[in-house]
Amino acid sequence: MPTTRQPFNVLILYDGVHSSDSAMRTYNRLRQRFDKTYSFHVKIWRFDMLGLASCAQWAGRDAGHADLMIVATEGDPTTLDSFKAWTAHWTTKPNRERAMAALFLDQPEGSAAEQYKDWQEFLHDLCARAGMDLIASRVKRENDNPIDPTVVRLLPEVPHRHSTKGGSGASRPLPHRRWGINE
Repeated sequence: MPTTRQPFNVLILYDGVHSSDSAMRTYNRLRQRFDKTYSFHVKIWRFDMLGLASCAQWAGRDAGHADLMIVATEGDPTTLDSFKAWTAHWTTKPNRERAMAALFLDQPEGSAAEQYKDWQEFLHDLCARAGMDLIASRVKRENDNPIDPTVVRLLPEVPHRHSTKGGSGASRPLPHRRWGINE
């Protein structure tokens, strides 16, 4: 009897060419690793599009359906301001388990720690309000191996928890609450 793969919705948000590259590499590695367990569905939005009312509404709906949000940024402070404004379209009360993977791209001049402090604080508070787990990672711009291995271990190979939401009575495996970062 064929095994039905469970749906897994991913929303990618990015602000530039390098950040979109990094987000897509992360998504592709997750998909390669868990493609036999999950049926991945991805939506992709560039931060500057979130400033348009119709796009913000659509992206807000995508965020509401996302099991995982990958937020990749090159650290532009104006991007953070527009992202903050957009989150009003989707941050409501927690209704299910989901996570955000924040990818902070290293800048050519070196460490991005201070540059991303505002981003980290905001995303931490946002995820706490939205009931989301947050996995943050600094990412190198090089194409060699830019992904922190903890981000790849977001989904467990064997889900341990189930949900019966949706009224059908059928249970659906849920990702493990720890998201694999403590292993």
